Amino acid sequence: MMNLGLEDAHAEELVARGALTPLAAVLAGCPWSSCAARAAAAAARLLRLPAAAAQGRERGMLQALLQLIVRNAPGGGQVADGGEVLSGAASARALEASCELLDPAVRALAQGLRNDEGSVRVVGEDAAALAALVATVRCGREGTVGNAALALQMVGNNDDHLERLGQAGAVPALLDVVHHMRGPAQRNAALALARVVKRPENLALLKALHGLDILNCYLKLK
Repeated sequence: MMNLGLEDAHAEELVARGALTPLAAVLAGCPWSSCAARAAAAAARLLRLPAAAAQGRERGMLQALLQLIVRNAPGGGQVADGGEVLSGAASARALEASCELLDPAVRALAQGLRNDEGSVRVVGEDAAALAALVATVRCGREGTVGNAALALQMVGNNDDHLERLGQAGAVPALLDVVHHMRGPAQRNAALALARVVKRPENLALLKALHGLDILNCYLKLK
């Protein structure tokens, strides 16, 4: 499915045949992270089609992606299943393994949000999902950060979600990306931040963090 999804005609046929339903089931219940990562990558190639995004929301794909992102967001991999705190090396390995899942998952989520306003509303009303996306913005991997920032940008297009984005810590997280990263991740973070700070308290926080100076420096580089 992942390879067939590269071509629009095959992707459309897969969507028409209901391929998103079994892919969502893999994301929700598969014990093997490599399979879940491939299912998320396949979903990303299908969700780029406008007709697929709403179908993914209706057939459980959106919730499966959100649950995967919440489970694997940075900060959640430092405690083992038995409850013991992992060592520094083990925690780093856990974070790397989580990022291998997060990368295709946030890419698929961003594709779905671009093509379905209903999905945007679901994510914008889910505090846990927003917190996980903000944590993912801090993961340091360019592609993953860029897609997580793009997802936040899509959510921020709706003014009703700006308060929750601020409460989730979006302002300092996005500002840090604008300040320290370059390329698409920086651009997506800057666009997301511009939407988030339309709410007065978020703008006040940006000013307190000297974020206007950082944004001005970014604009001068463009």
